[in-house]
Amino acid sequence: MQIALSDNSARAVRYLAVGEAATRGHRMLSHLLRLNEVASEEFEQEVIVEQATLDELFKDRRCNLQSSEEVYLLKVDTEGHDSRVLWGGMELLQAKRVKYLLFELMDSENQEDLDKVLAKLWDLGYGCFLVMDRFLVPVNGGWFHPAYRTYAHAGAVHNVDVLCAQPHDQDLRALVEGYVTHSHATRAREIVWHAIEAWRESVKKSTATVTDHYDMKLLTSIRTNDEAARAVFVGDLLRHGHGMSSSSDEMAQARKWYELATTLPGSKWPSQMAMVELGTCFHFGECAPIDLRKAIEWYTRAMPDQLVAWHLLRLAAMQMNASFANVIKENTVQ
Repeated sequence: MQIALSDNSARAVRYLAVGEAATRGHRMLSHLLRLNEVASEEFEQEVIVEQATLDELFKDRRCNLQSSEEVYLLKVDTEGHDSRVLWGGMELLQAKRVKYLLFELMDSENQEDLDKVLAKLWDLGYGCFLVMDRFLVPVNGGWFHPAYRTYAHAGAVHNVDVLCAQPHDQDLRALVEGYVTHSHATRAREIVWHAIEAWRESVKKSTATVTDHYDMKLLTSIRTNDEAARAVFVGDLLRHGHGMSSSSDEMAQARKWYELATTLPGSKWPSQMAMVELGTCFHFGECAPIDLRKAIEWYTRAMPDQLVAWHLLRLAAMQMNASFANVIKENTVQ
């Protein structure tokens, strides 16, 4: 959809599209026009678009999401306008409907913007990291260090991605283990876990279980054209909680729903996603006892279409001190 996002809504705003056409331009140079700014070059084109906030976008269901659905990854990359977009999505974040948030801080955003955004996200229960080359740097909840500021740019952290997640998210372990792999930052993973543990002590975890909060009977009885997709959705809800606390019984139920998804008719992707989830169950011990061989079996079944399965399989093979090629060969033969 062609729409501008900011911290307020408007029926129409002026937008400068750079390139051959308004919808096929050089997006990094395109931007909202200031009050007295005009298109000055031959390749610039002024376009009138609606402006809305993230909250309005989701309330109006223009993203085809139901009120109970979670946004797995909300990525904001608006070339210097990210903080304004985030201020327009605080209701969405407060409701814990966003699992992971990824946004960019640029030279045009000052240190005060960063401090306010990070403080607000912390108040809403999100811990944030600067995303570096294969390691993460915790930056809120008391972890921001003045050394992170580039003084040559007026004290601003500039041109860096920021990743935010809920500290009690049970998938954080997989995210950290899979991404923080820089060979020269030997204590990077240890520091990240220190931060997460400190955040978990500070951020109150909901004590309500999934079945306390959600009508599971209703969710599992709704008619659908893709039973496998529904089974994956129910499994994800039971395993991850979507803002609630998953009990050990609910974790075990999640595993059964994933197993069911691999056997039901329907489109191909739910079955493969269920296989990846089953792999992570055995890999990280969240909804099954840790068993790296079983994890590898499920990852292998999910390949080659699920790229994440390749990466997780490599990680499991490294943990077993096994050759990746041999692991693939053994499981392919089976």
